[in-house]
Amino acid sequence: MTNPCNRIKRNRGSAVEFGFVRDRLLASGVALVVVLVSVPAQPDDAVRFTDVTAASHIAFVHRNSAAGNKYLIETMTGGVALLDFDADGWLDVFLVNGAALRAPHTDRDRLDKSAPEFWNRLFRNNRDGTFTDVTERAGVAGRGYGMGAAVGDYDNDGFPDLYVTNYGDSILYHNNGDGTFTDVTARAGVKTEGWTTSAGFFDFDNDGDLDLFVCRYLRRSFANHVRCSAGDGVASYCHPDRFEPVSNYLFRNNGDGTFTDASRSSGIAASPGKGLGVAFADFDGDGRIDVSVANDSHPQSLFRNNGDGTFREVAFESGVAYTDEGKTFSGMGTDFADVDGDGLPDIITTTLSMESYAFFR
Repeated sequence: MTNPCNRIKRNRGSAVEFGFVRDRLLASGVALVVVLVSVPAQPDDAVRFTDVTAASHIAFVHRNSAAGNKYLIETMTGGVALLDFDADGWLDVFLVNGAALRAPHTDRDRLDKSAPEFWNRLFRNNRDGTFTDVTERAGVAGRGYGMGAAVGDYDNDGFPDLYVTNYGDSILYHNNGDGTFTDVTARAGVKTEGWTTSAGFFDFDNDGDLDLFVCRYLRRSFANHVRCSAGDGVASYCHPDRFEPVSNYLFRNNGDGTFTDASRSSGIAASPGKGLGVAFADFDGDGRIDVSVANDSHPQSLFRNNGDGTFREVAFESGVAYTDEGKTFSGMGTDFADVDGDGLPDIITTTLSMESYAFFR
């Protein structure tokens, strides 16, 4: 199934400009269902996937705690991270979960994650196709209403560490190298406020230490909960347009296990958005890592690394802020890849169902 209205942007190399061309891309949603129920004949060397969830012993159900109040956080599912946390050469699985909400919930109420059904979960790879739940021993059940996860060895000790975004305080877990993690959020200086969604480790200043970028979604609280309906009086989830955008975080690694909040000094905080996804690449070939942020119903963000500790937001001038009709779209996730093999990183941004994916080439 194809869709002739997907957006294509071409990276023009030295001009560092993404220009619009029309093409036909595989549509999301329905196309996947068609492939699953009717697989056409394929060559013998075709890559095929088999659902092995039950056999793997990964028993996990995401709990969003929907209670009829139509809180926007209930519409979000949790992220997943693959990491070899015990350094045995096999990838393990970390899954992010929600938290219990009251009906109604207030800002004074705790986002309760005490019940095991709301825990984040870490599954250790048994190297035989199965996994074992090691959440309690590892100490990563979490707090807050979980959103996403990022993996990186921020202290260069050879063990991957874990950062978990939340509605509520985010968490930096230091990998102790013995199968356990320690919450070092406060000590490391990476406390956040508001609704954090996606995050990623990258070395923006080329000093050999991983820095941390954290997306925030929008400005809301239980106190200012907006009640919406489709006009028939029946409560519904509000559109993101009803909420103000917020700025993202950039934490610079000090090389001693701590970070400095460089959100303002770097210029990142000067460009608020409604971030749900983040990706990193040197899109202009200058040897410095740049940042793409997928924004929901808000212009997309592309931060060019100036090489002096600052960034400049260049999405509009690069042609990736809007559709070719000059409209915003519901950016969900984003990634860089050299799709056409020309040596230049392209950008693909996923969207909601019934919207075309944005492919900037």
